[in-house]
Amino acid sequence: MLQQFAIITEFVENGSLFRLLHEEKRVLDPAFRLRISLDVARGMRYLHESAAKPVIHRDLNSHNILIHSNGRSVVADFGESRFVCQREDENLTKQPGNLRWMAPEVFSQSGKYDRKVDVFSFALVLWEIHTAELPFSHLKPAAAAAEMTYKRGRPTLPNQPTVQFPAHILSLIPQAWHPEYQMRPDFVEIVPLLEPHVESTHTDMNAPSTVSQLKSQWEQLSVAPPPTSKFPPILSALHGIAATGTVEELRQRIDNNGYVINK
Repeated sequence: MLQQFAIITEFVENGSLFRLLHEEKRVLDPAFRLRISLDVARGMRYLHESAAKPVIHRDLNSHNILIHSNGRSVVADFGESRFVCQREDENLTKQPGNLRWMAPEVFSQSGKYDRKVDVFSFALVLWEIHTAELPFSHLKPAAAAAEMTYKRGRPTLPNQPTVQFPAHILSLIPQAWHPEYQMRPDFVEIVPLLEPHVESTHTDMNAPSTVSQLKSQWEQLSVAPPPTSKFPPILSALHGIAATGTVEELRQRIDNNGYVINK
């Protein structure tokens, strides 16, 4: 008798982070951005610190981060993953994963790398979450990887903390994408850096999250002021603004990346 096999996996309603950021053009609430960052860091800490057999993901990017309807995130797609090497003379696969998020030591085809490659990819994901842009979007994936490997180029960061880059994120990213892998922190160090800044409440994925939805919500506020109940998370930046404001005022509060700016 022919036997049939099936793989049963968890259904994650909102698809990938890539889809939210680059296809649906979602405007992510600052608390939601930090929630995703912490969830991913915790997932990677689990993989790297497993007592039995630690795992290197090797393909961490926004395509492989999935978002539940309650705003919680999971790391997915382990097709390029492998157990951490037990022998120092063991070579690893050259250039596995997506080139745009690839660590320099992997792209250079050295065959000698460790779990810190995932930390490098995580830094690029952090940057992506907080800018809603692809790393080196003006370059093809191979050219982006070459830029980071041979020219030590990195996506642009502000000199001072901003709405998009809180101080702890702005400090963490350069450490995590350091060209020397030994200088990058482990996820056991990254998680405690993020935890104090993340709210315990879940994000409402049904709250307005695109510029057009924010515009519609603002027009409704202009006609009928809302009650004193708490605003949805995505409208936290609008709290305290008079309901008689105009759409033009809201437009001035949206920066080039689609984020609502606190003034």
